[in-house]
Amino acid sequence: MTQYRHSTSPMTVYRAHPFFRTGPKRAVLRIVNALALDGPTLTRAQLRTLTHIGESGTSRYVKLGVEMGLHEATRHTVTLRPDWKNVVERSSEAPS
Repeated sequence: MTQYRHSTSPMTVYRAHPFFRTGPKRAVLRIVNALALDGPTLTRAQLRTLTHIGESGTSRYVKLGVEMGLHEATRHTVTLRPDWKNVVERSSEAPS
């Protein structure tokens, strides 16, 4: 199930990346990390448990992640997109 070791998890690798530098985007990184380690599809309740983010915050950050193109969401589940790393690397905020 887990495809990453702790040293190569998204949280460890991308924590200092400019794409995730601001507060709300840092919370999106926590969601991406949970999906990468325990997913790629989780329910919103599972995300709340794994990330320790409340219900309203989870909804906000899932919506932001969808707008950023990192994952897809339905009413009850969130799925990490297979190309999420490419989205981060192609970001206009990424270093050149």
